[in-house]
Amino acid sequence: MADVVVAMSASLPRTCVGCGRPARWTRRVRVLGPSSGYAPMVGEFAIDNLERMARGPGAIRLPVCGWHRWVVPPAIAAEAAGGRVRLSGVSAEFAAALGH
Repeated sequence: MADVVVAMSASLPRTCVGCGRPARWTRRVRVLGPSSGYAPMVGEFAIDNLERMARGPGAIRLPVCGWHRWVVPPAIAAEAAGGRVRLSGVSAEFAAALGH
């Protein structure tokens, strides 16, 4: 498994992030990062959904094969790094397709 850094709006290769096979679908992964500021507004007893929405800057769609779309979601961690996203745990083939 490898770590890569990509721009949030980058065009990703059609290679599965979990195994490196050709990807035909995408899977949404939440990007973790600094709070957007809504959690302090609603107080300490925030509703779970509002708290989750306030945790990070959004989500990124990652390319996946049929196996990683339906059976086993890829164990990819996405973390905000400025205007970029650090993806941890991607397949070596996906990292190579990105040029890392």
